[in-house]
Amino acid sequence: MSPPQRYSFVNARPQTKAEKRQTRTAIRSHIGRWTQEKQQKIESNTTSSGSEKDSPPESSRAVSPSPAPANQTQPPPRERLGSVWSDAPDSASSDGPPDRESTEDDVQVLSELTVTAPAHLRRVLSAGSTTHSNSAIQVLGSGTLDPFHTYPSDFPSTLVSQCHDYSLKVLWPGLTPRPAGVMDPAANRAWFPMQLNDTVALHSLLFGALSHKRLNLLKGAGDHVSLDLTSLELDMRRCEAESIALINRSLRKGNAITDAMIVSVLCMAANAWDLTLERFLNEPAPPPIFDPMLKSLQWLDVYGLLSDHPIHAAGLMQLIKLRGGLHDIRTPGIAATVFFFGILKASKHLTSPLFPFVPLVEDAEPNQTLWSLLGTSPSELRDEFVFSGLSDLGLTNEMAMVMVAMQRYGQSVQLFVDGALADLDLARFCDRRNLIQHTLLSLPPQEDLPASAAPRPIYEPTRLAMLIYSLTVIFPLPHQAAPIALLVERLRSALRGTDMRTSWSSSHQVRRLLVWILFIGGIAARDMPDDRSWFVALLRRLTTKGNRLNKYEHLKREVLNRILWLDRSCDAAGRVLWTEILGSGE
Repeated sequence: MSPPQRYSFVNARPQTKAEKRQTRTAIRSHIGRWTQEKQQKIESNTTSSGSEKDSPPESSRAVSPSPAPANQTQPPPRERLGSVWSDAPDSASSDGPPDRESTEDDVQVLSELTVTAPAHLRRVLSAGSTTHSNSAIQVLGSGTLDPFHTYPSDFPSTLVSQCHDYSLKVLWPGLTPRPAGVMDPAANRAWFPMQLNDTVALHSLLFGALSHKRLNLLKGAGDHVSLDLTSLELDMRRCEAESIALINRSLRKGNAITDAMIVSVLCMAANAWDLTLERFLNEPAPPPIFDPMLKSLQWLDVYGLLSDHPIHAAGLMQLIKLRGGLHDIRTPGIAATVFFFGILKASKHLTSPLFPFVPLVEDAEPNQTLWSLLGTSPSELRDEFVFSGLSDLGLTNEMAMVMVAMQRYGQSVQLFVDGALADLDLARFCDRRNLIQHTLLSLPPQEDLPASAAPRPIYEPTRLAMLIYSLTVIFPLPHQAAPIALLVERLRSALRGTDMRTSWSSSHQVRRLLVWILFIGGIAARDMPDDRSWFVALLRRLTTKGNRLNKYEHLKREVLNRILWLDRSCDAAGRVLWTEILGSGE
C-alpha cells in the first residue's frame, strides 16, 4: 500500500479565476508545510547534537531552513535574489478575490517556482539591478527581511532584520541626510547592499545600529525601540566581539583595505559604549547652556554622547593613510561620515581636525572652503562687521570669516525653525555646519601663531569665546561631552593675561567685542560659581556703570546681535545673566 500523497500537483497554467485561486492556495500550502517540516527537523537535530559544534549560544543561534530533500527536486530560479522580502502578510486565508497582478506573480510555471516577490520588488532585488533602495525600504516593516537567511551571518534572523530596519528607517537617514533631488540617503543606497555581501561590514554595522538604539533608550527617546536594554546589550557584546574577530582575521590575511573595512573600523572607533554607560550613570545630564536649534542634525545629540575608542580610532587613522586618504574612498557617505567622526573627536578634545573637509553632497566642490562658500573677500568682511580696527590687535581674516559664516548659518537655521525656509536641504546644512566647525578648530592657539612684532591681545580670548559659542549653539555637543569648563578656565586666563585698560579700550569696536566675550564666558560659567562671579563683576563695570547699557534689549542691539547671537537659542540664558549683572530685575 502506497503512502498517502502529501504534496499534490498543481495546474501550472490555470485558465479561470477559481483555478488560479486554487493553484495559489495549494502552492502556499505546500511551501508552508515544507517549511514547518524542515523547522521541526532542525530543532530535533539541535536537541540531539548537543554541543558537538563550536557555535553561538542557543539564544543567538540562527535558524534557517535546510535544503530541500533529494527526492523533492527544486530547479534553479529564474533570477538570483540577494534577499527575499514580502510587503504584505500571508493572504492564503483571505476570502476576497485576488487582484490580477498578485495572481500573475504567485502563479508561475512549476519548473520555475522558488520564491517570488511582487513585480515592483523583483526589479529592485535582482542581482544585476542598480536601482536605489527606495522600494526596499518600504517593505522592511513586514519583519520578513531575508526569511531564508542569505546574509553572511550566524546571528538570529530576527536580530539582523530588526537592525536593518532600524538602520534604514532611523539611523542612516539622519546620519547621511539626502540632498535635495535625491531619492535616498547615501548610506541607504550604498551601505545596505555592501553589508549584504561583506560579513565584516555586516556585523560592524549591526553593532553600530545596536549602539545607537541603546543610547536612544538611555536618553529616553526610544519609542521606536522594542528590545529590552539587557537583551540589547548582550547582542551588542556578541556583535562587537564578532566584528573585532572578523576585522583582525581579514587584516592578518593581508586583504586589500576596502571601503567596507573602513566603515567597519569606524563603527568600532565611534562606539566605546562601556565608557558611555559609565558617563550616564555617574554624570547626570544638566540642562544645556543655551537652547540650540537643529541639535539632532546628523545625530549630533547621540554621537556627541558616545565615547570614541582610542585604539580603534588610531587603527582607523592608519587604515585611511594606507588607503591614500578620504578622497580615495568611493562608496557614498563613508568618507563624509569618517570626516564627521573626526570633527566630533576634535571638538571634544579641542584639537585640530583629524581629516580634511569632505561634504555629504556628492556634487559639492571637493576642496570647498569658507571663503568659497561665503563668496566674500577679507576687505568685505571687515566692512560687514565694522571691525576695521580689530585686525591691528590680532583679529585675523580667517577668524573674521568664521564669524560671518557662523552668523549667516545661525540666521538660516532660525529662518527654517520659524517656517520661512520650507525647502531646507539638510545635507547642505550639515556640510555648512561641519565646515564652519572644521575651520574654527583649525585656528591655531596664540602660542602656535608665527612670531610677530605687533601684539595680538584680542586673538586668543576671541578664539576661545567663539569655540564656546559654537559648541553650544552652532555645533552643539551634549553638555556632558562638551569641554565647556576647560574653555571657560582658558578664557579667563587669556583675558587676565591682557591689559584690559589699554588693549581693550582703544576703540568702540574693541570694547563691544570685549563685552560680547565676557557675556559668552559668563553664561558658559553657569556651573562654576567663582568664574561666574568674575565675569559678572567685569560686565557690571563695563555696561551698567555710567548708564552705558542699562537695558537688556539695548545690550542685544548694540553688542550681541552685531557679533554672534541667536535670540531663540540664547535669550533665556542671556536674561538670567543680565539679571545677575544688575543685581535685581531690569
